[in-house]
Order: sequence, then structure tokens, then C-alpha cells
Amino acid sequence: MDLKQNIDGGISPDSLPPIINAPGTAGASTNQAVVEAGSTPHVINGQLAGFFTRLLASIIDSILLGIVQFVVGLVFTFGPMAFLRGQNVALLMFLPLVQFLLQIMMTVYYYGIYQHNTGQTIGKKAMGIKVVDAVTGQTPSVGKFLLRDILGKIISAFTFLIGYLMVLWDPKKQALHDKVAGTVVIKV
Repeated sequence: MDLKQNIDGGISPDSLPPIINAPGTAGASTNQAVVEAGSTPHVINGQLAGFFTRLLASIIDSILLGIVQFVVGLVFTFGPMAFLRGQNVALLMFLPLVQFLLQIMMTVYYYGIYQHNTGQTIGKKAMGIKVVDAVTGQTPSVGKFLLRDILGKIISAFTFLIGYLMVLWDPKKQALHDKVAGTVVIKV
């Protein structure tokens, strides 16, 4: 990056990269994430979401997705039994696999594609928070959401839940799955 130098040989302020709501300026919060992207610092606007707000959003999402998956399970369990009445045992044995795959697809859709539209799931909307890219502050890609919410959360769970508790002491309030995907959760 070319930096203009002033007469004294120093760097002029107008040649520095922009910083949005830099700490210490009007509108800045002590609870903002400052992220280094190469040599250009960025500040994510908005306050970072805390542990309990994120936990409640996750509980809401789990309940909603659980209800939908329970209904799908009932349909796949009792629907075919009522129609087939044991006539096609091979089909009845194949249906649990189809049900499992459908539930995986619903989870991938909800946490990847649906959340990508606004950076929020229904639980996050209810709690007034959203996920943003830690570097750009923009809504992450579908791939980043899948990395964060599927693979990253599995990793967080296998660390005896310490990956989730990291939000309590991390300066950017990132859980392990946020660090894996390069995201932060902010209040909106």
C-alpha cells in the first residue's frame, strides 16, 4: 500500500486505511471487535453478543428444529405403516435411512442456507443477534456458516463444552466454532 508522507517525513492521516467507529471515537463501544486483516485493522460495528444471549438463541433454534424433525420422524414412522401394513418390509426398513438423510438436509439448510440470507436463525432473530464475518463485518458465505454451525460446533462439543464457554473470557466473545470459521456474533 502506498502511503503519502507529509513534509516531516511522517505518514499523513488521509493515507491510512479507513477504520469504522475506531475505539475512542464517537459511537464506539468498549465491546467492539477489532480485527486485524493483514495490516488493515477493521472494527465490527455493534456490540458483541454475550454468552447467555447466544445460549438462549441456540435453545430456541434447537427447540424449533427439534419439533420439525420430530414431526418428520412421526410421518416417516407411522405414515408408511398405516399405508403398507407390513406388506413391503424392505421399504419399511429403508425409510429410517431416508428420514435420517432428510433431517441432515434440514439441519444443513437451516444453519447454512437460511441463516446466510440475514446472518440470523429464528433464535438469533428472537434474541436480536446475528453472525458476521470477523474481518469484513459482512454476512458470511454459506460455506462459512456450515463450517461454523456444523463442523465447528461438533468440535466445540468435543472439547467438553469448553469451546462454547470460551465466549465468557475471549476478548472478541468468540466461541471455538467462531474462531474456526472466522466469525463474531453481534447485537443488532
